[in-house]
Amino acid sequence: MRGVVQVDPKPAVDPPPVVSGLRVPARARTRLTVRFTLSEPAVVLLEIDRISPERSVLSRSREMAAGPGSLPVSLRGLRPGRYRVQLVPVDAGQNAGAPVRAVVRVVAPAKRRSR
Repeated sequence: MRGVVQVDPKPAVDPPPVVSGLRVPARARTRLTVRFTLSEPAVVLLEIDRISPERSVLSRSREMAAGPGSLPVSLRGLRPGRYRVQLVPVDAGQNAGAPVRAVVRVVAPAKRRSR
């Protein structure tokens, strides 16, 4: 009896999605718009953490198409200080891309002048 064993090459690994061109303003008051470019359709996980004292303050996720995108975020209720903004893309195959980070300083809203 004779036989042949045929081994298929390793299946191609689907590369994870990539977030590039992250743009976050240096300062924000009550609203922040995070802009970026996504390499493929994915769910984008957004996390905002206070730097000192360190703690997570906000997290969101949104399904996004490939190409330029933006996520508007309300900062109401956050204390003035420095915050880390992090985006992590996750594609339909549950491949998570590398996180990208930026820092924003939340400043106190301008006081309204009374007339």
